[in-house]
Amino acid sequence: RTVATSLHAMFAEGSSFMGEGPKRYFHYKRMFDPSEDPKALLERWYSACCGTEAAPYLKAYYGFWERFWTGEKVRTTPWYGSVREMYCNFNSFAYLKALTKKDLETAEALMAKAHAAAMRSGDADQRIRAERLYDFARFYTARSLGTGAMAESGAGLTPEIFESLDRAQEYAKRIAKVKYDEPFEMSAPYVGS
Repeated sequence: RTVATSLHAMFAEGSSFMGEGPKRYFHYKRMFDPSEDPKALLERWYSACCGTEAAPYLKAYYGFWERFWTGEKVRTTPWYGSVREMYCNFNSFAYLKALTKKDLETAEALMAKAHAAAMRSGDADQRIRAERLYDFARFYTARSLGTGAMAESGAGLTPEIFESLDRAQEYAKRIAKVKYDEPFEMSAPYVGS
């Protein structure tokens, strides 16, 4: 297999908020040096983002979501048919049928551990980043539970759905207070010189 020695163009889907985690950092670093070791890049980001104590939990959290989005279970959902379109249909929450409440709780617990570790041993910037990432994780969990689209919530509207939507709104307000450009800067902490 041949490896390109220069990059002429690149397109990478991604939002400009830090809930995306290391995605933009990873893409930009690989754009400028395609030979960079992907695992080493991610390890550097995890440690720089929230501190070395939090790094294993961040790695586990983003690993969970990577396995979800690239796994077989999501491919069984009605949403997955939209991959044949120009863009995947994120107006549909049908992909949530591949998740359980326990999955969401497991993922959020990993981010809670990363947050706690950063609060204990991270520097000021790492603690701020951990707080923002934890807000995003809690928002994603509450929004996912509040859509009622998950496989185990076939019972229709329940009080838990409304409570989850209220929590999602609370975290959405916290996230919205962040300046538009701050999440981008904070999602790609500089590592090294």
